[in-house]
Amino acid sequence: MSIHNTDKALPDGFVLEWGKHPYRIKSCLIADGFGFTYEGEALGDGVEVKNVIIREFFLGRCCQRGEDGAEMVCDEEIESTINDTLTRHAQNLMVRYKTSREHQSLLTILDVFEANGTYYHVAENLGGPSLEEIVLTKGPLKAEEARKLFLPIFGAVKQLHLQNVLHTDICPANIKFRNGIPVLTHLYGAKHFNEDGEMTIAIPTLNCREGYAPPEQYLPIETFFPQIDIFALASTIAFTMTGKRLPSSPTLTEQKLVEFFPAGFPTDIRNALIRALSHDMENRPQTLSSFKKALDTNFGAKDEPVIKDKRFKKVAKWMKDKWQAFSNYLPSVHDDDIPLTEEEIEADLPDTDEIEASMNDAYPRLIVIGGLVVFIIIGLIVLILATI
Repeated sequence: MSIHNTDKALPDGFVLEWGKHPYRIKSCLIADGFGFTYEGEALGDGVEVKNVIIREFFLGRCCQRGEDGAEMVCDEEIESTINDTLTRHAQNLMVRYKTSREHQSLLTILDVFEANGTYYHVAENLGGPSLEEIVLTKGPLKAEEARKLFLPIFGAVKQLHLQNVLHTDICPANIKFRNGIPVLTHLYGAKHFNEDGEMTIAIPTLNCREGYAPPEQYLPIETFFPQIDIFALASTIAFTMTGKRLPSSPTLTEQKLVEFFPAGFPTDIRNALIRALSHDMENRPQTLSSFKKALDTNFGAKDEPVIKDKRFKKVAKWMKDKWQAFSNYLPSVHDDDIPLTEEEIEADLPDTDEIEASMNDAYPRLIVIGGLVVFIIIGLIVLILATI
């Protein structure tokens, strides 16, 4: 990310009074040439989230502050272009506002408003350690732990992609936690595309984070390609399970990838990650779902609790015992049985009295067999319920 000075940022203590609540700026966290990110607080009664992050869209290279020290102003020659960019940005903000509320693992955008000749959006400030800090402190996660952590993150990225939005900055530092649930943050760097996959605002990508941005992100992104976020997701998973960051993607080779993963690393997961980290975008999975499917084959344990596994074994043993008891009542058939001739059949046929007597003898056995069939049906029902 290109770091710019904060000379044009709003001062600490400045109050924005045009949103759902007044917001006081506490400090400027990031200045990147396309805006400022502030730490702030919501003021007044009825505030649900007090600690917030405030993002101000501000084109620092071609705009400046007005006489009041807050208004974003520009030269007349570019005013129409700036106004058009602001309109498109406002449209993107509303998409982001709506989408952020459709998945629990997306950072919630609380407010969007116009002020000072530009637009602001306010998001929850999660605080706490990031995934990067947790891994560096406690060590890499095992496959099962990583699977549980990334399943909701996959869902969050999928929600963005359904709206033709690329996050473009997925990394361990941008995954935080809300009540134990992983949350993908830094939505202000997202890129929006129309239904034809064309970018809605021609602004360079805010960030090419070393070890996480794919090689094509170092060039202008003009078309919606899910493979961009897929690469970043794969890099993030690789860091989470190894504790090491990959080399910069323009220098990343297949040999370096193979050497990156330690001995004993799960083979299926390694192969899926290596493919998703391919230098050639066409060699990567083309959709998020296909990447998840490749990982999920051996990406840790299943979702079902262990208690269901134990119950399944008990039911299976019960079924085996009942089947063994039932099979004792079945006639045995041998491969060496020789078919009887017609004369032998006629000679062996019992008379009517014998048939009646044999039927009377068979009734108890039929009753037992019927009871066993009922037991087996009940067992099947229990088995189905045990595995739901």
